[in-house]
Amino acid sequence: MLNLEFILLSRGDALRCAQRLPLAIISRAFGASEASSVCRLASGVWKRAWIQSVPPAVAGGYVVDTLGPRLRTHSLPQPGTFTQTMGTHFTALVDHNLDETGIYNLPELLNRSWADVEQFLPIVDGYPAAGRAQGKWEWSNLDGAFSLEKLRANETAMLVGNEFIGFASKYVFSLGHVARWSWFLEDQQMRSKLRNVSLHIASTLGSDKLVYVPSGFLKPEGVLSLMYEGKRVEEMIDWLYQNCGEPAQSFESIQPEDLANFYYVDQTSESNLGG
Repeated sequence: MLNLEFILLSRGDALRCAQRLPLAIISRAFGASEASSVCRLASGVWKRAWIQSVPPAVAGGYVVDTLGPRLRTHSLPQPGTFTQTMGTHFTALVDHNLDETGIYNLPELLNRSWADVEQFLPIVDGYPAAGRAQGKWEWSNLDGAFSLEKLRANETAMLVGNEFIGFASKYVFSLGHVARWSWFLEDQQMRSKLRNVSLHIASTLGSDKLVYVPSGFLKPEGVLSLMYEGKRVEEMIDWLYQNCGEPAQSFESIQPEDLANFYYVDQTSESNLGG
């Protein structure tokens, strides 16, 4: 059995922790018994959420999806060059132009055109498990369900659907996936799928620009906190430029020494990408 133990948090802190652990990843590096995710609260205090009692058959190189109704696993890609990104996951940030009613109806908006991206799914072979029906986008109950009061207070609301997780603020939608940041950087096919899905969502939300950043343990992740300050993606890109330097010009030229500050700005004019 998979047991999750979370610290009781208030206001937006629970969501900050949820963003650090959108889908639990258990790999060889964690061993067979336990793993944890560390998240920073609004107060600046760091807290740890533990994942314990993982069956030995699961712990050795598998993904564990804790958001589903039961434990599911699938094989992970082999580790590659960018081993320092361990525990760091893919995140895409995109502006939206939705009013409060539009944000409330965001799951319906995403579901309406989701058939257009099914050609790019699954992102990771074998996930979700074969034969399991794909769930539609919906507001998650893990954070107390959708709340306009939270949005007005510059907090976020969490969505889950298909094989993705999302967080909506007043101006930004954050898209997350079980895929590690290193997979996105190294696996051309997986990167192409994630970019096409992300660009489709950006277009659906009326935005022509989005930015890919790591979620966890690398400097560009700091930009995620701006969602809780009511910032837009353009302001996030400014923060990244000031703190991490210029955005990467390509994925092909990335070197291990570039990882600490790597982020990438994409345009919706780039569709049906090859990489």
